[in-house]
Amino acid sequence: MGNKYAKPDPLERARDGDEDALEQVLGGILAPLFDLALHYWRQPVRAELATVVGLQGLARVVRDGGPPDGVSPLAVAVEHLFASTERPPARTSSPDDLHRRLGDLEDDRRRAVLAFLACDLDEAELIRALGRSNARALLDVGLSELDGSESEIRQSLDEEAARTALPPGLVDRAL
Repeated sequence: MGNKYAKPDPLERARDGDEDALEQVLGGILAPLFDLALHYWRQPVRAELATVVGLQGLARVVRDGGPPDGVSPLAVAVEHLFASTERPPARTSSPDDLHRRLGDLEDDRRRAVLAFLACDLDEAELIRALGRSNARALLDVGLSELDGSESEIRQSLDEEAARTALPPGLVDRAL
């Protein structure tokens, strides 16, 4: 028997119009979404702008009653982040070997690899976020082209993201 005093989860409350719950939902995905944007665009200001776009897209979807059950809010935000008008990054001349190799990947492969590693998206979420039914193949090929273990690449990305502070006020800007 359930607790009669338990509140529905924040996503359910946000779907019902609770703006505080929506803020909680957005705040819950903020860090991985910003990390993804930071790795993809390689510039904090561009990453910040794209993150706000991703959060705004998710906020619209939630206010319209979504996302559907089984679709994670993070996958929806990633989908909107990649659809942002922020132009894609140029190839990098980074002295960092990993980022040079990431920059050499075809863009769809780079998106798949970074969404998977920064946001821990599963296959269904990747398909949703990338809008590509072959998202798993893009991920597998992208990872194989990076020449390193998944855990080593993830650790390197996590260490880099930890060096950049999360900008304040992103959720407020998205609302």
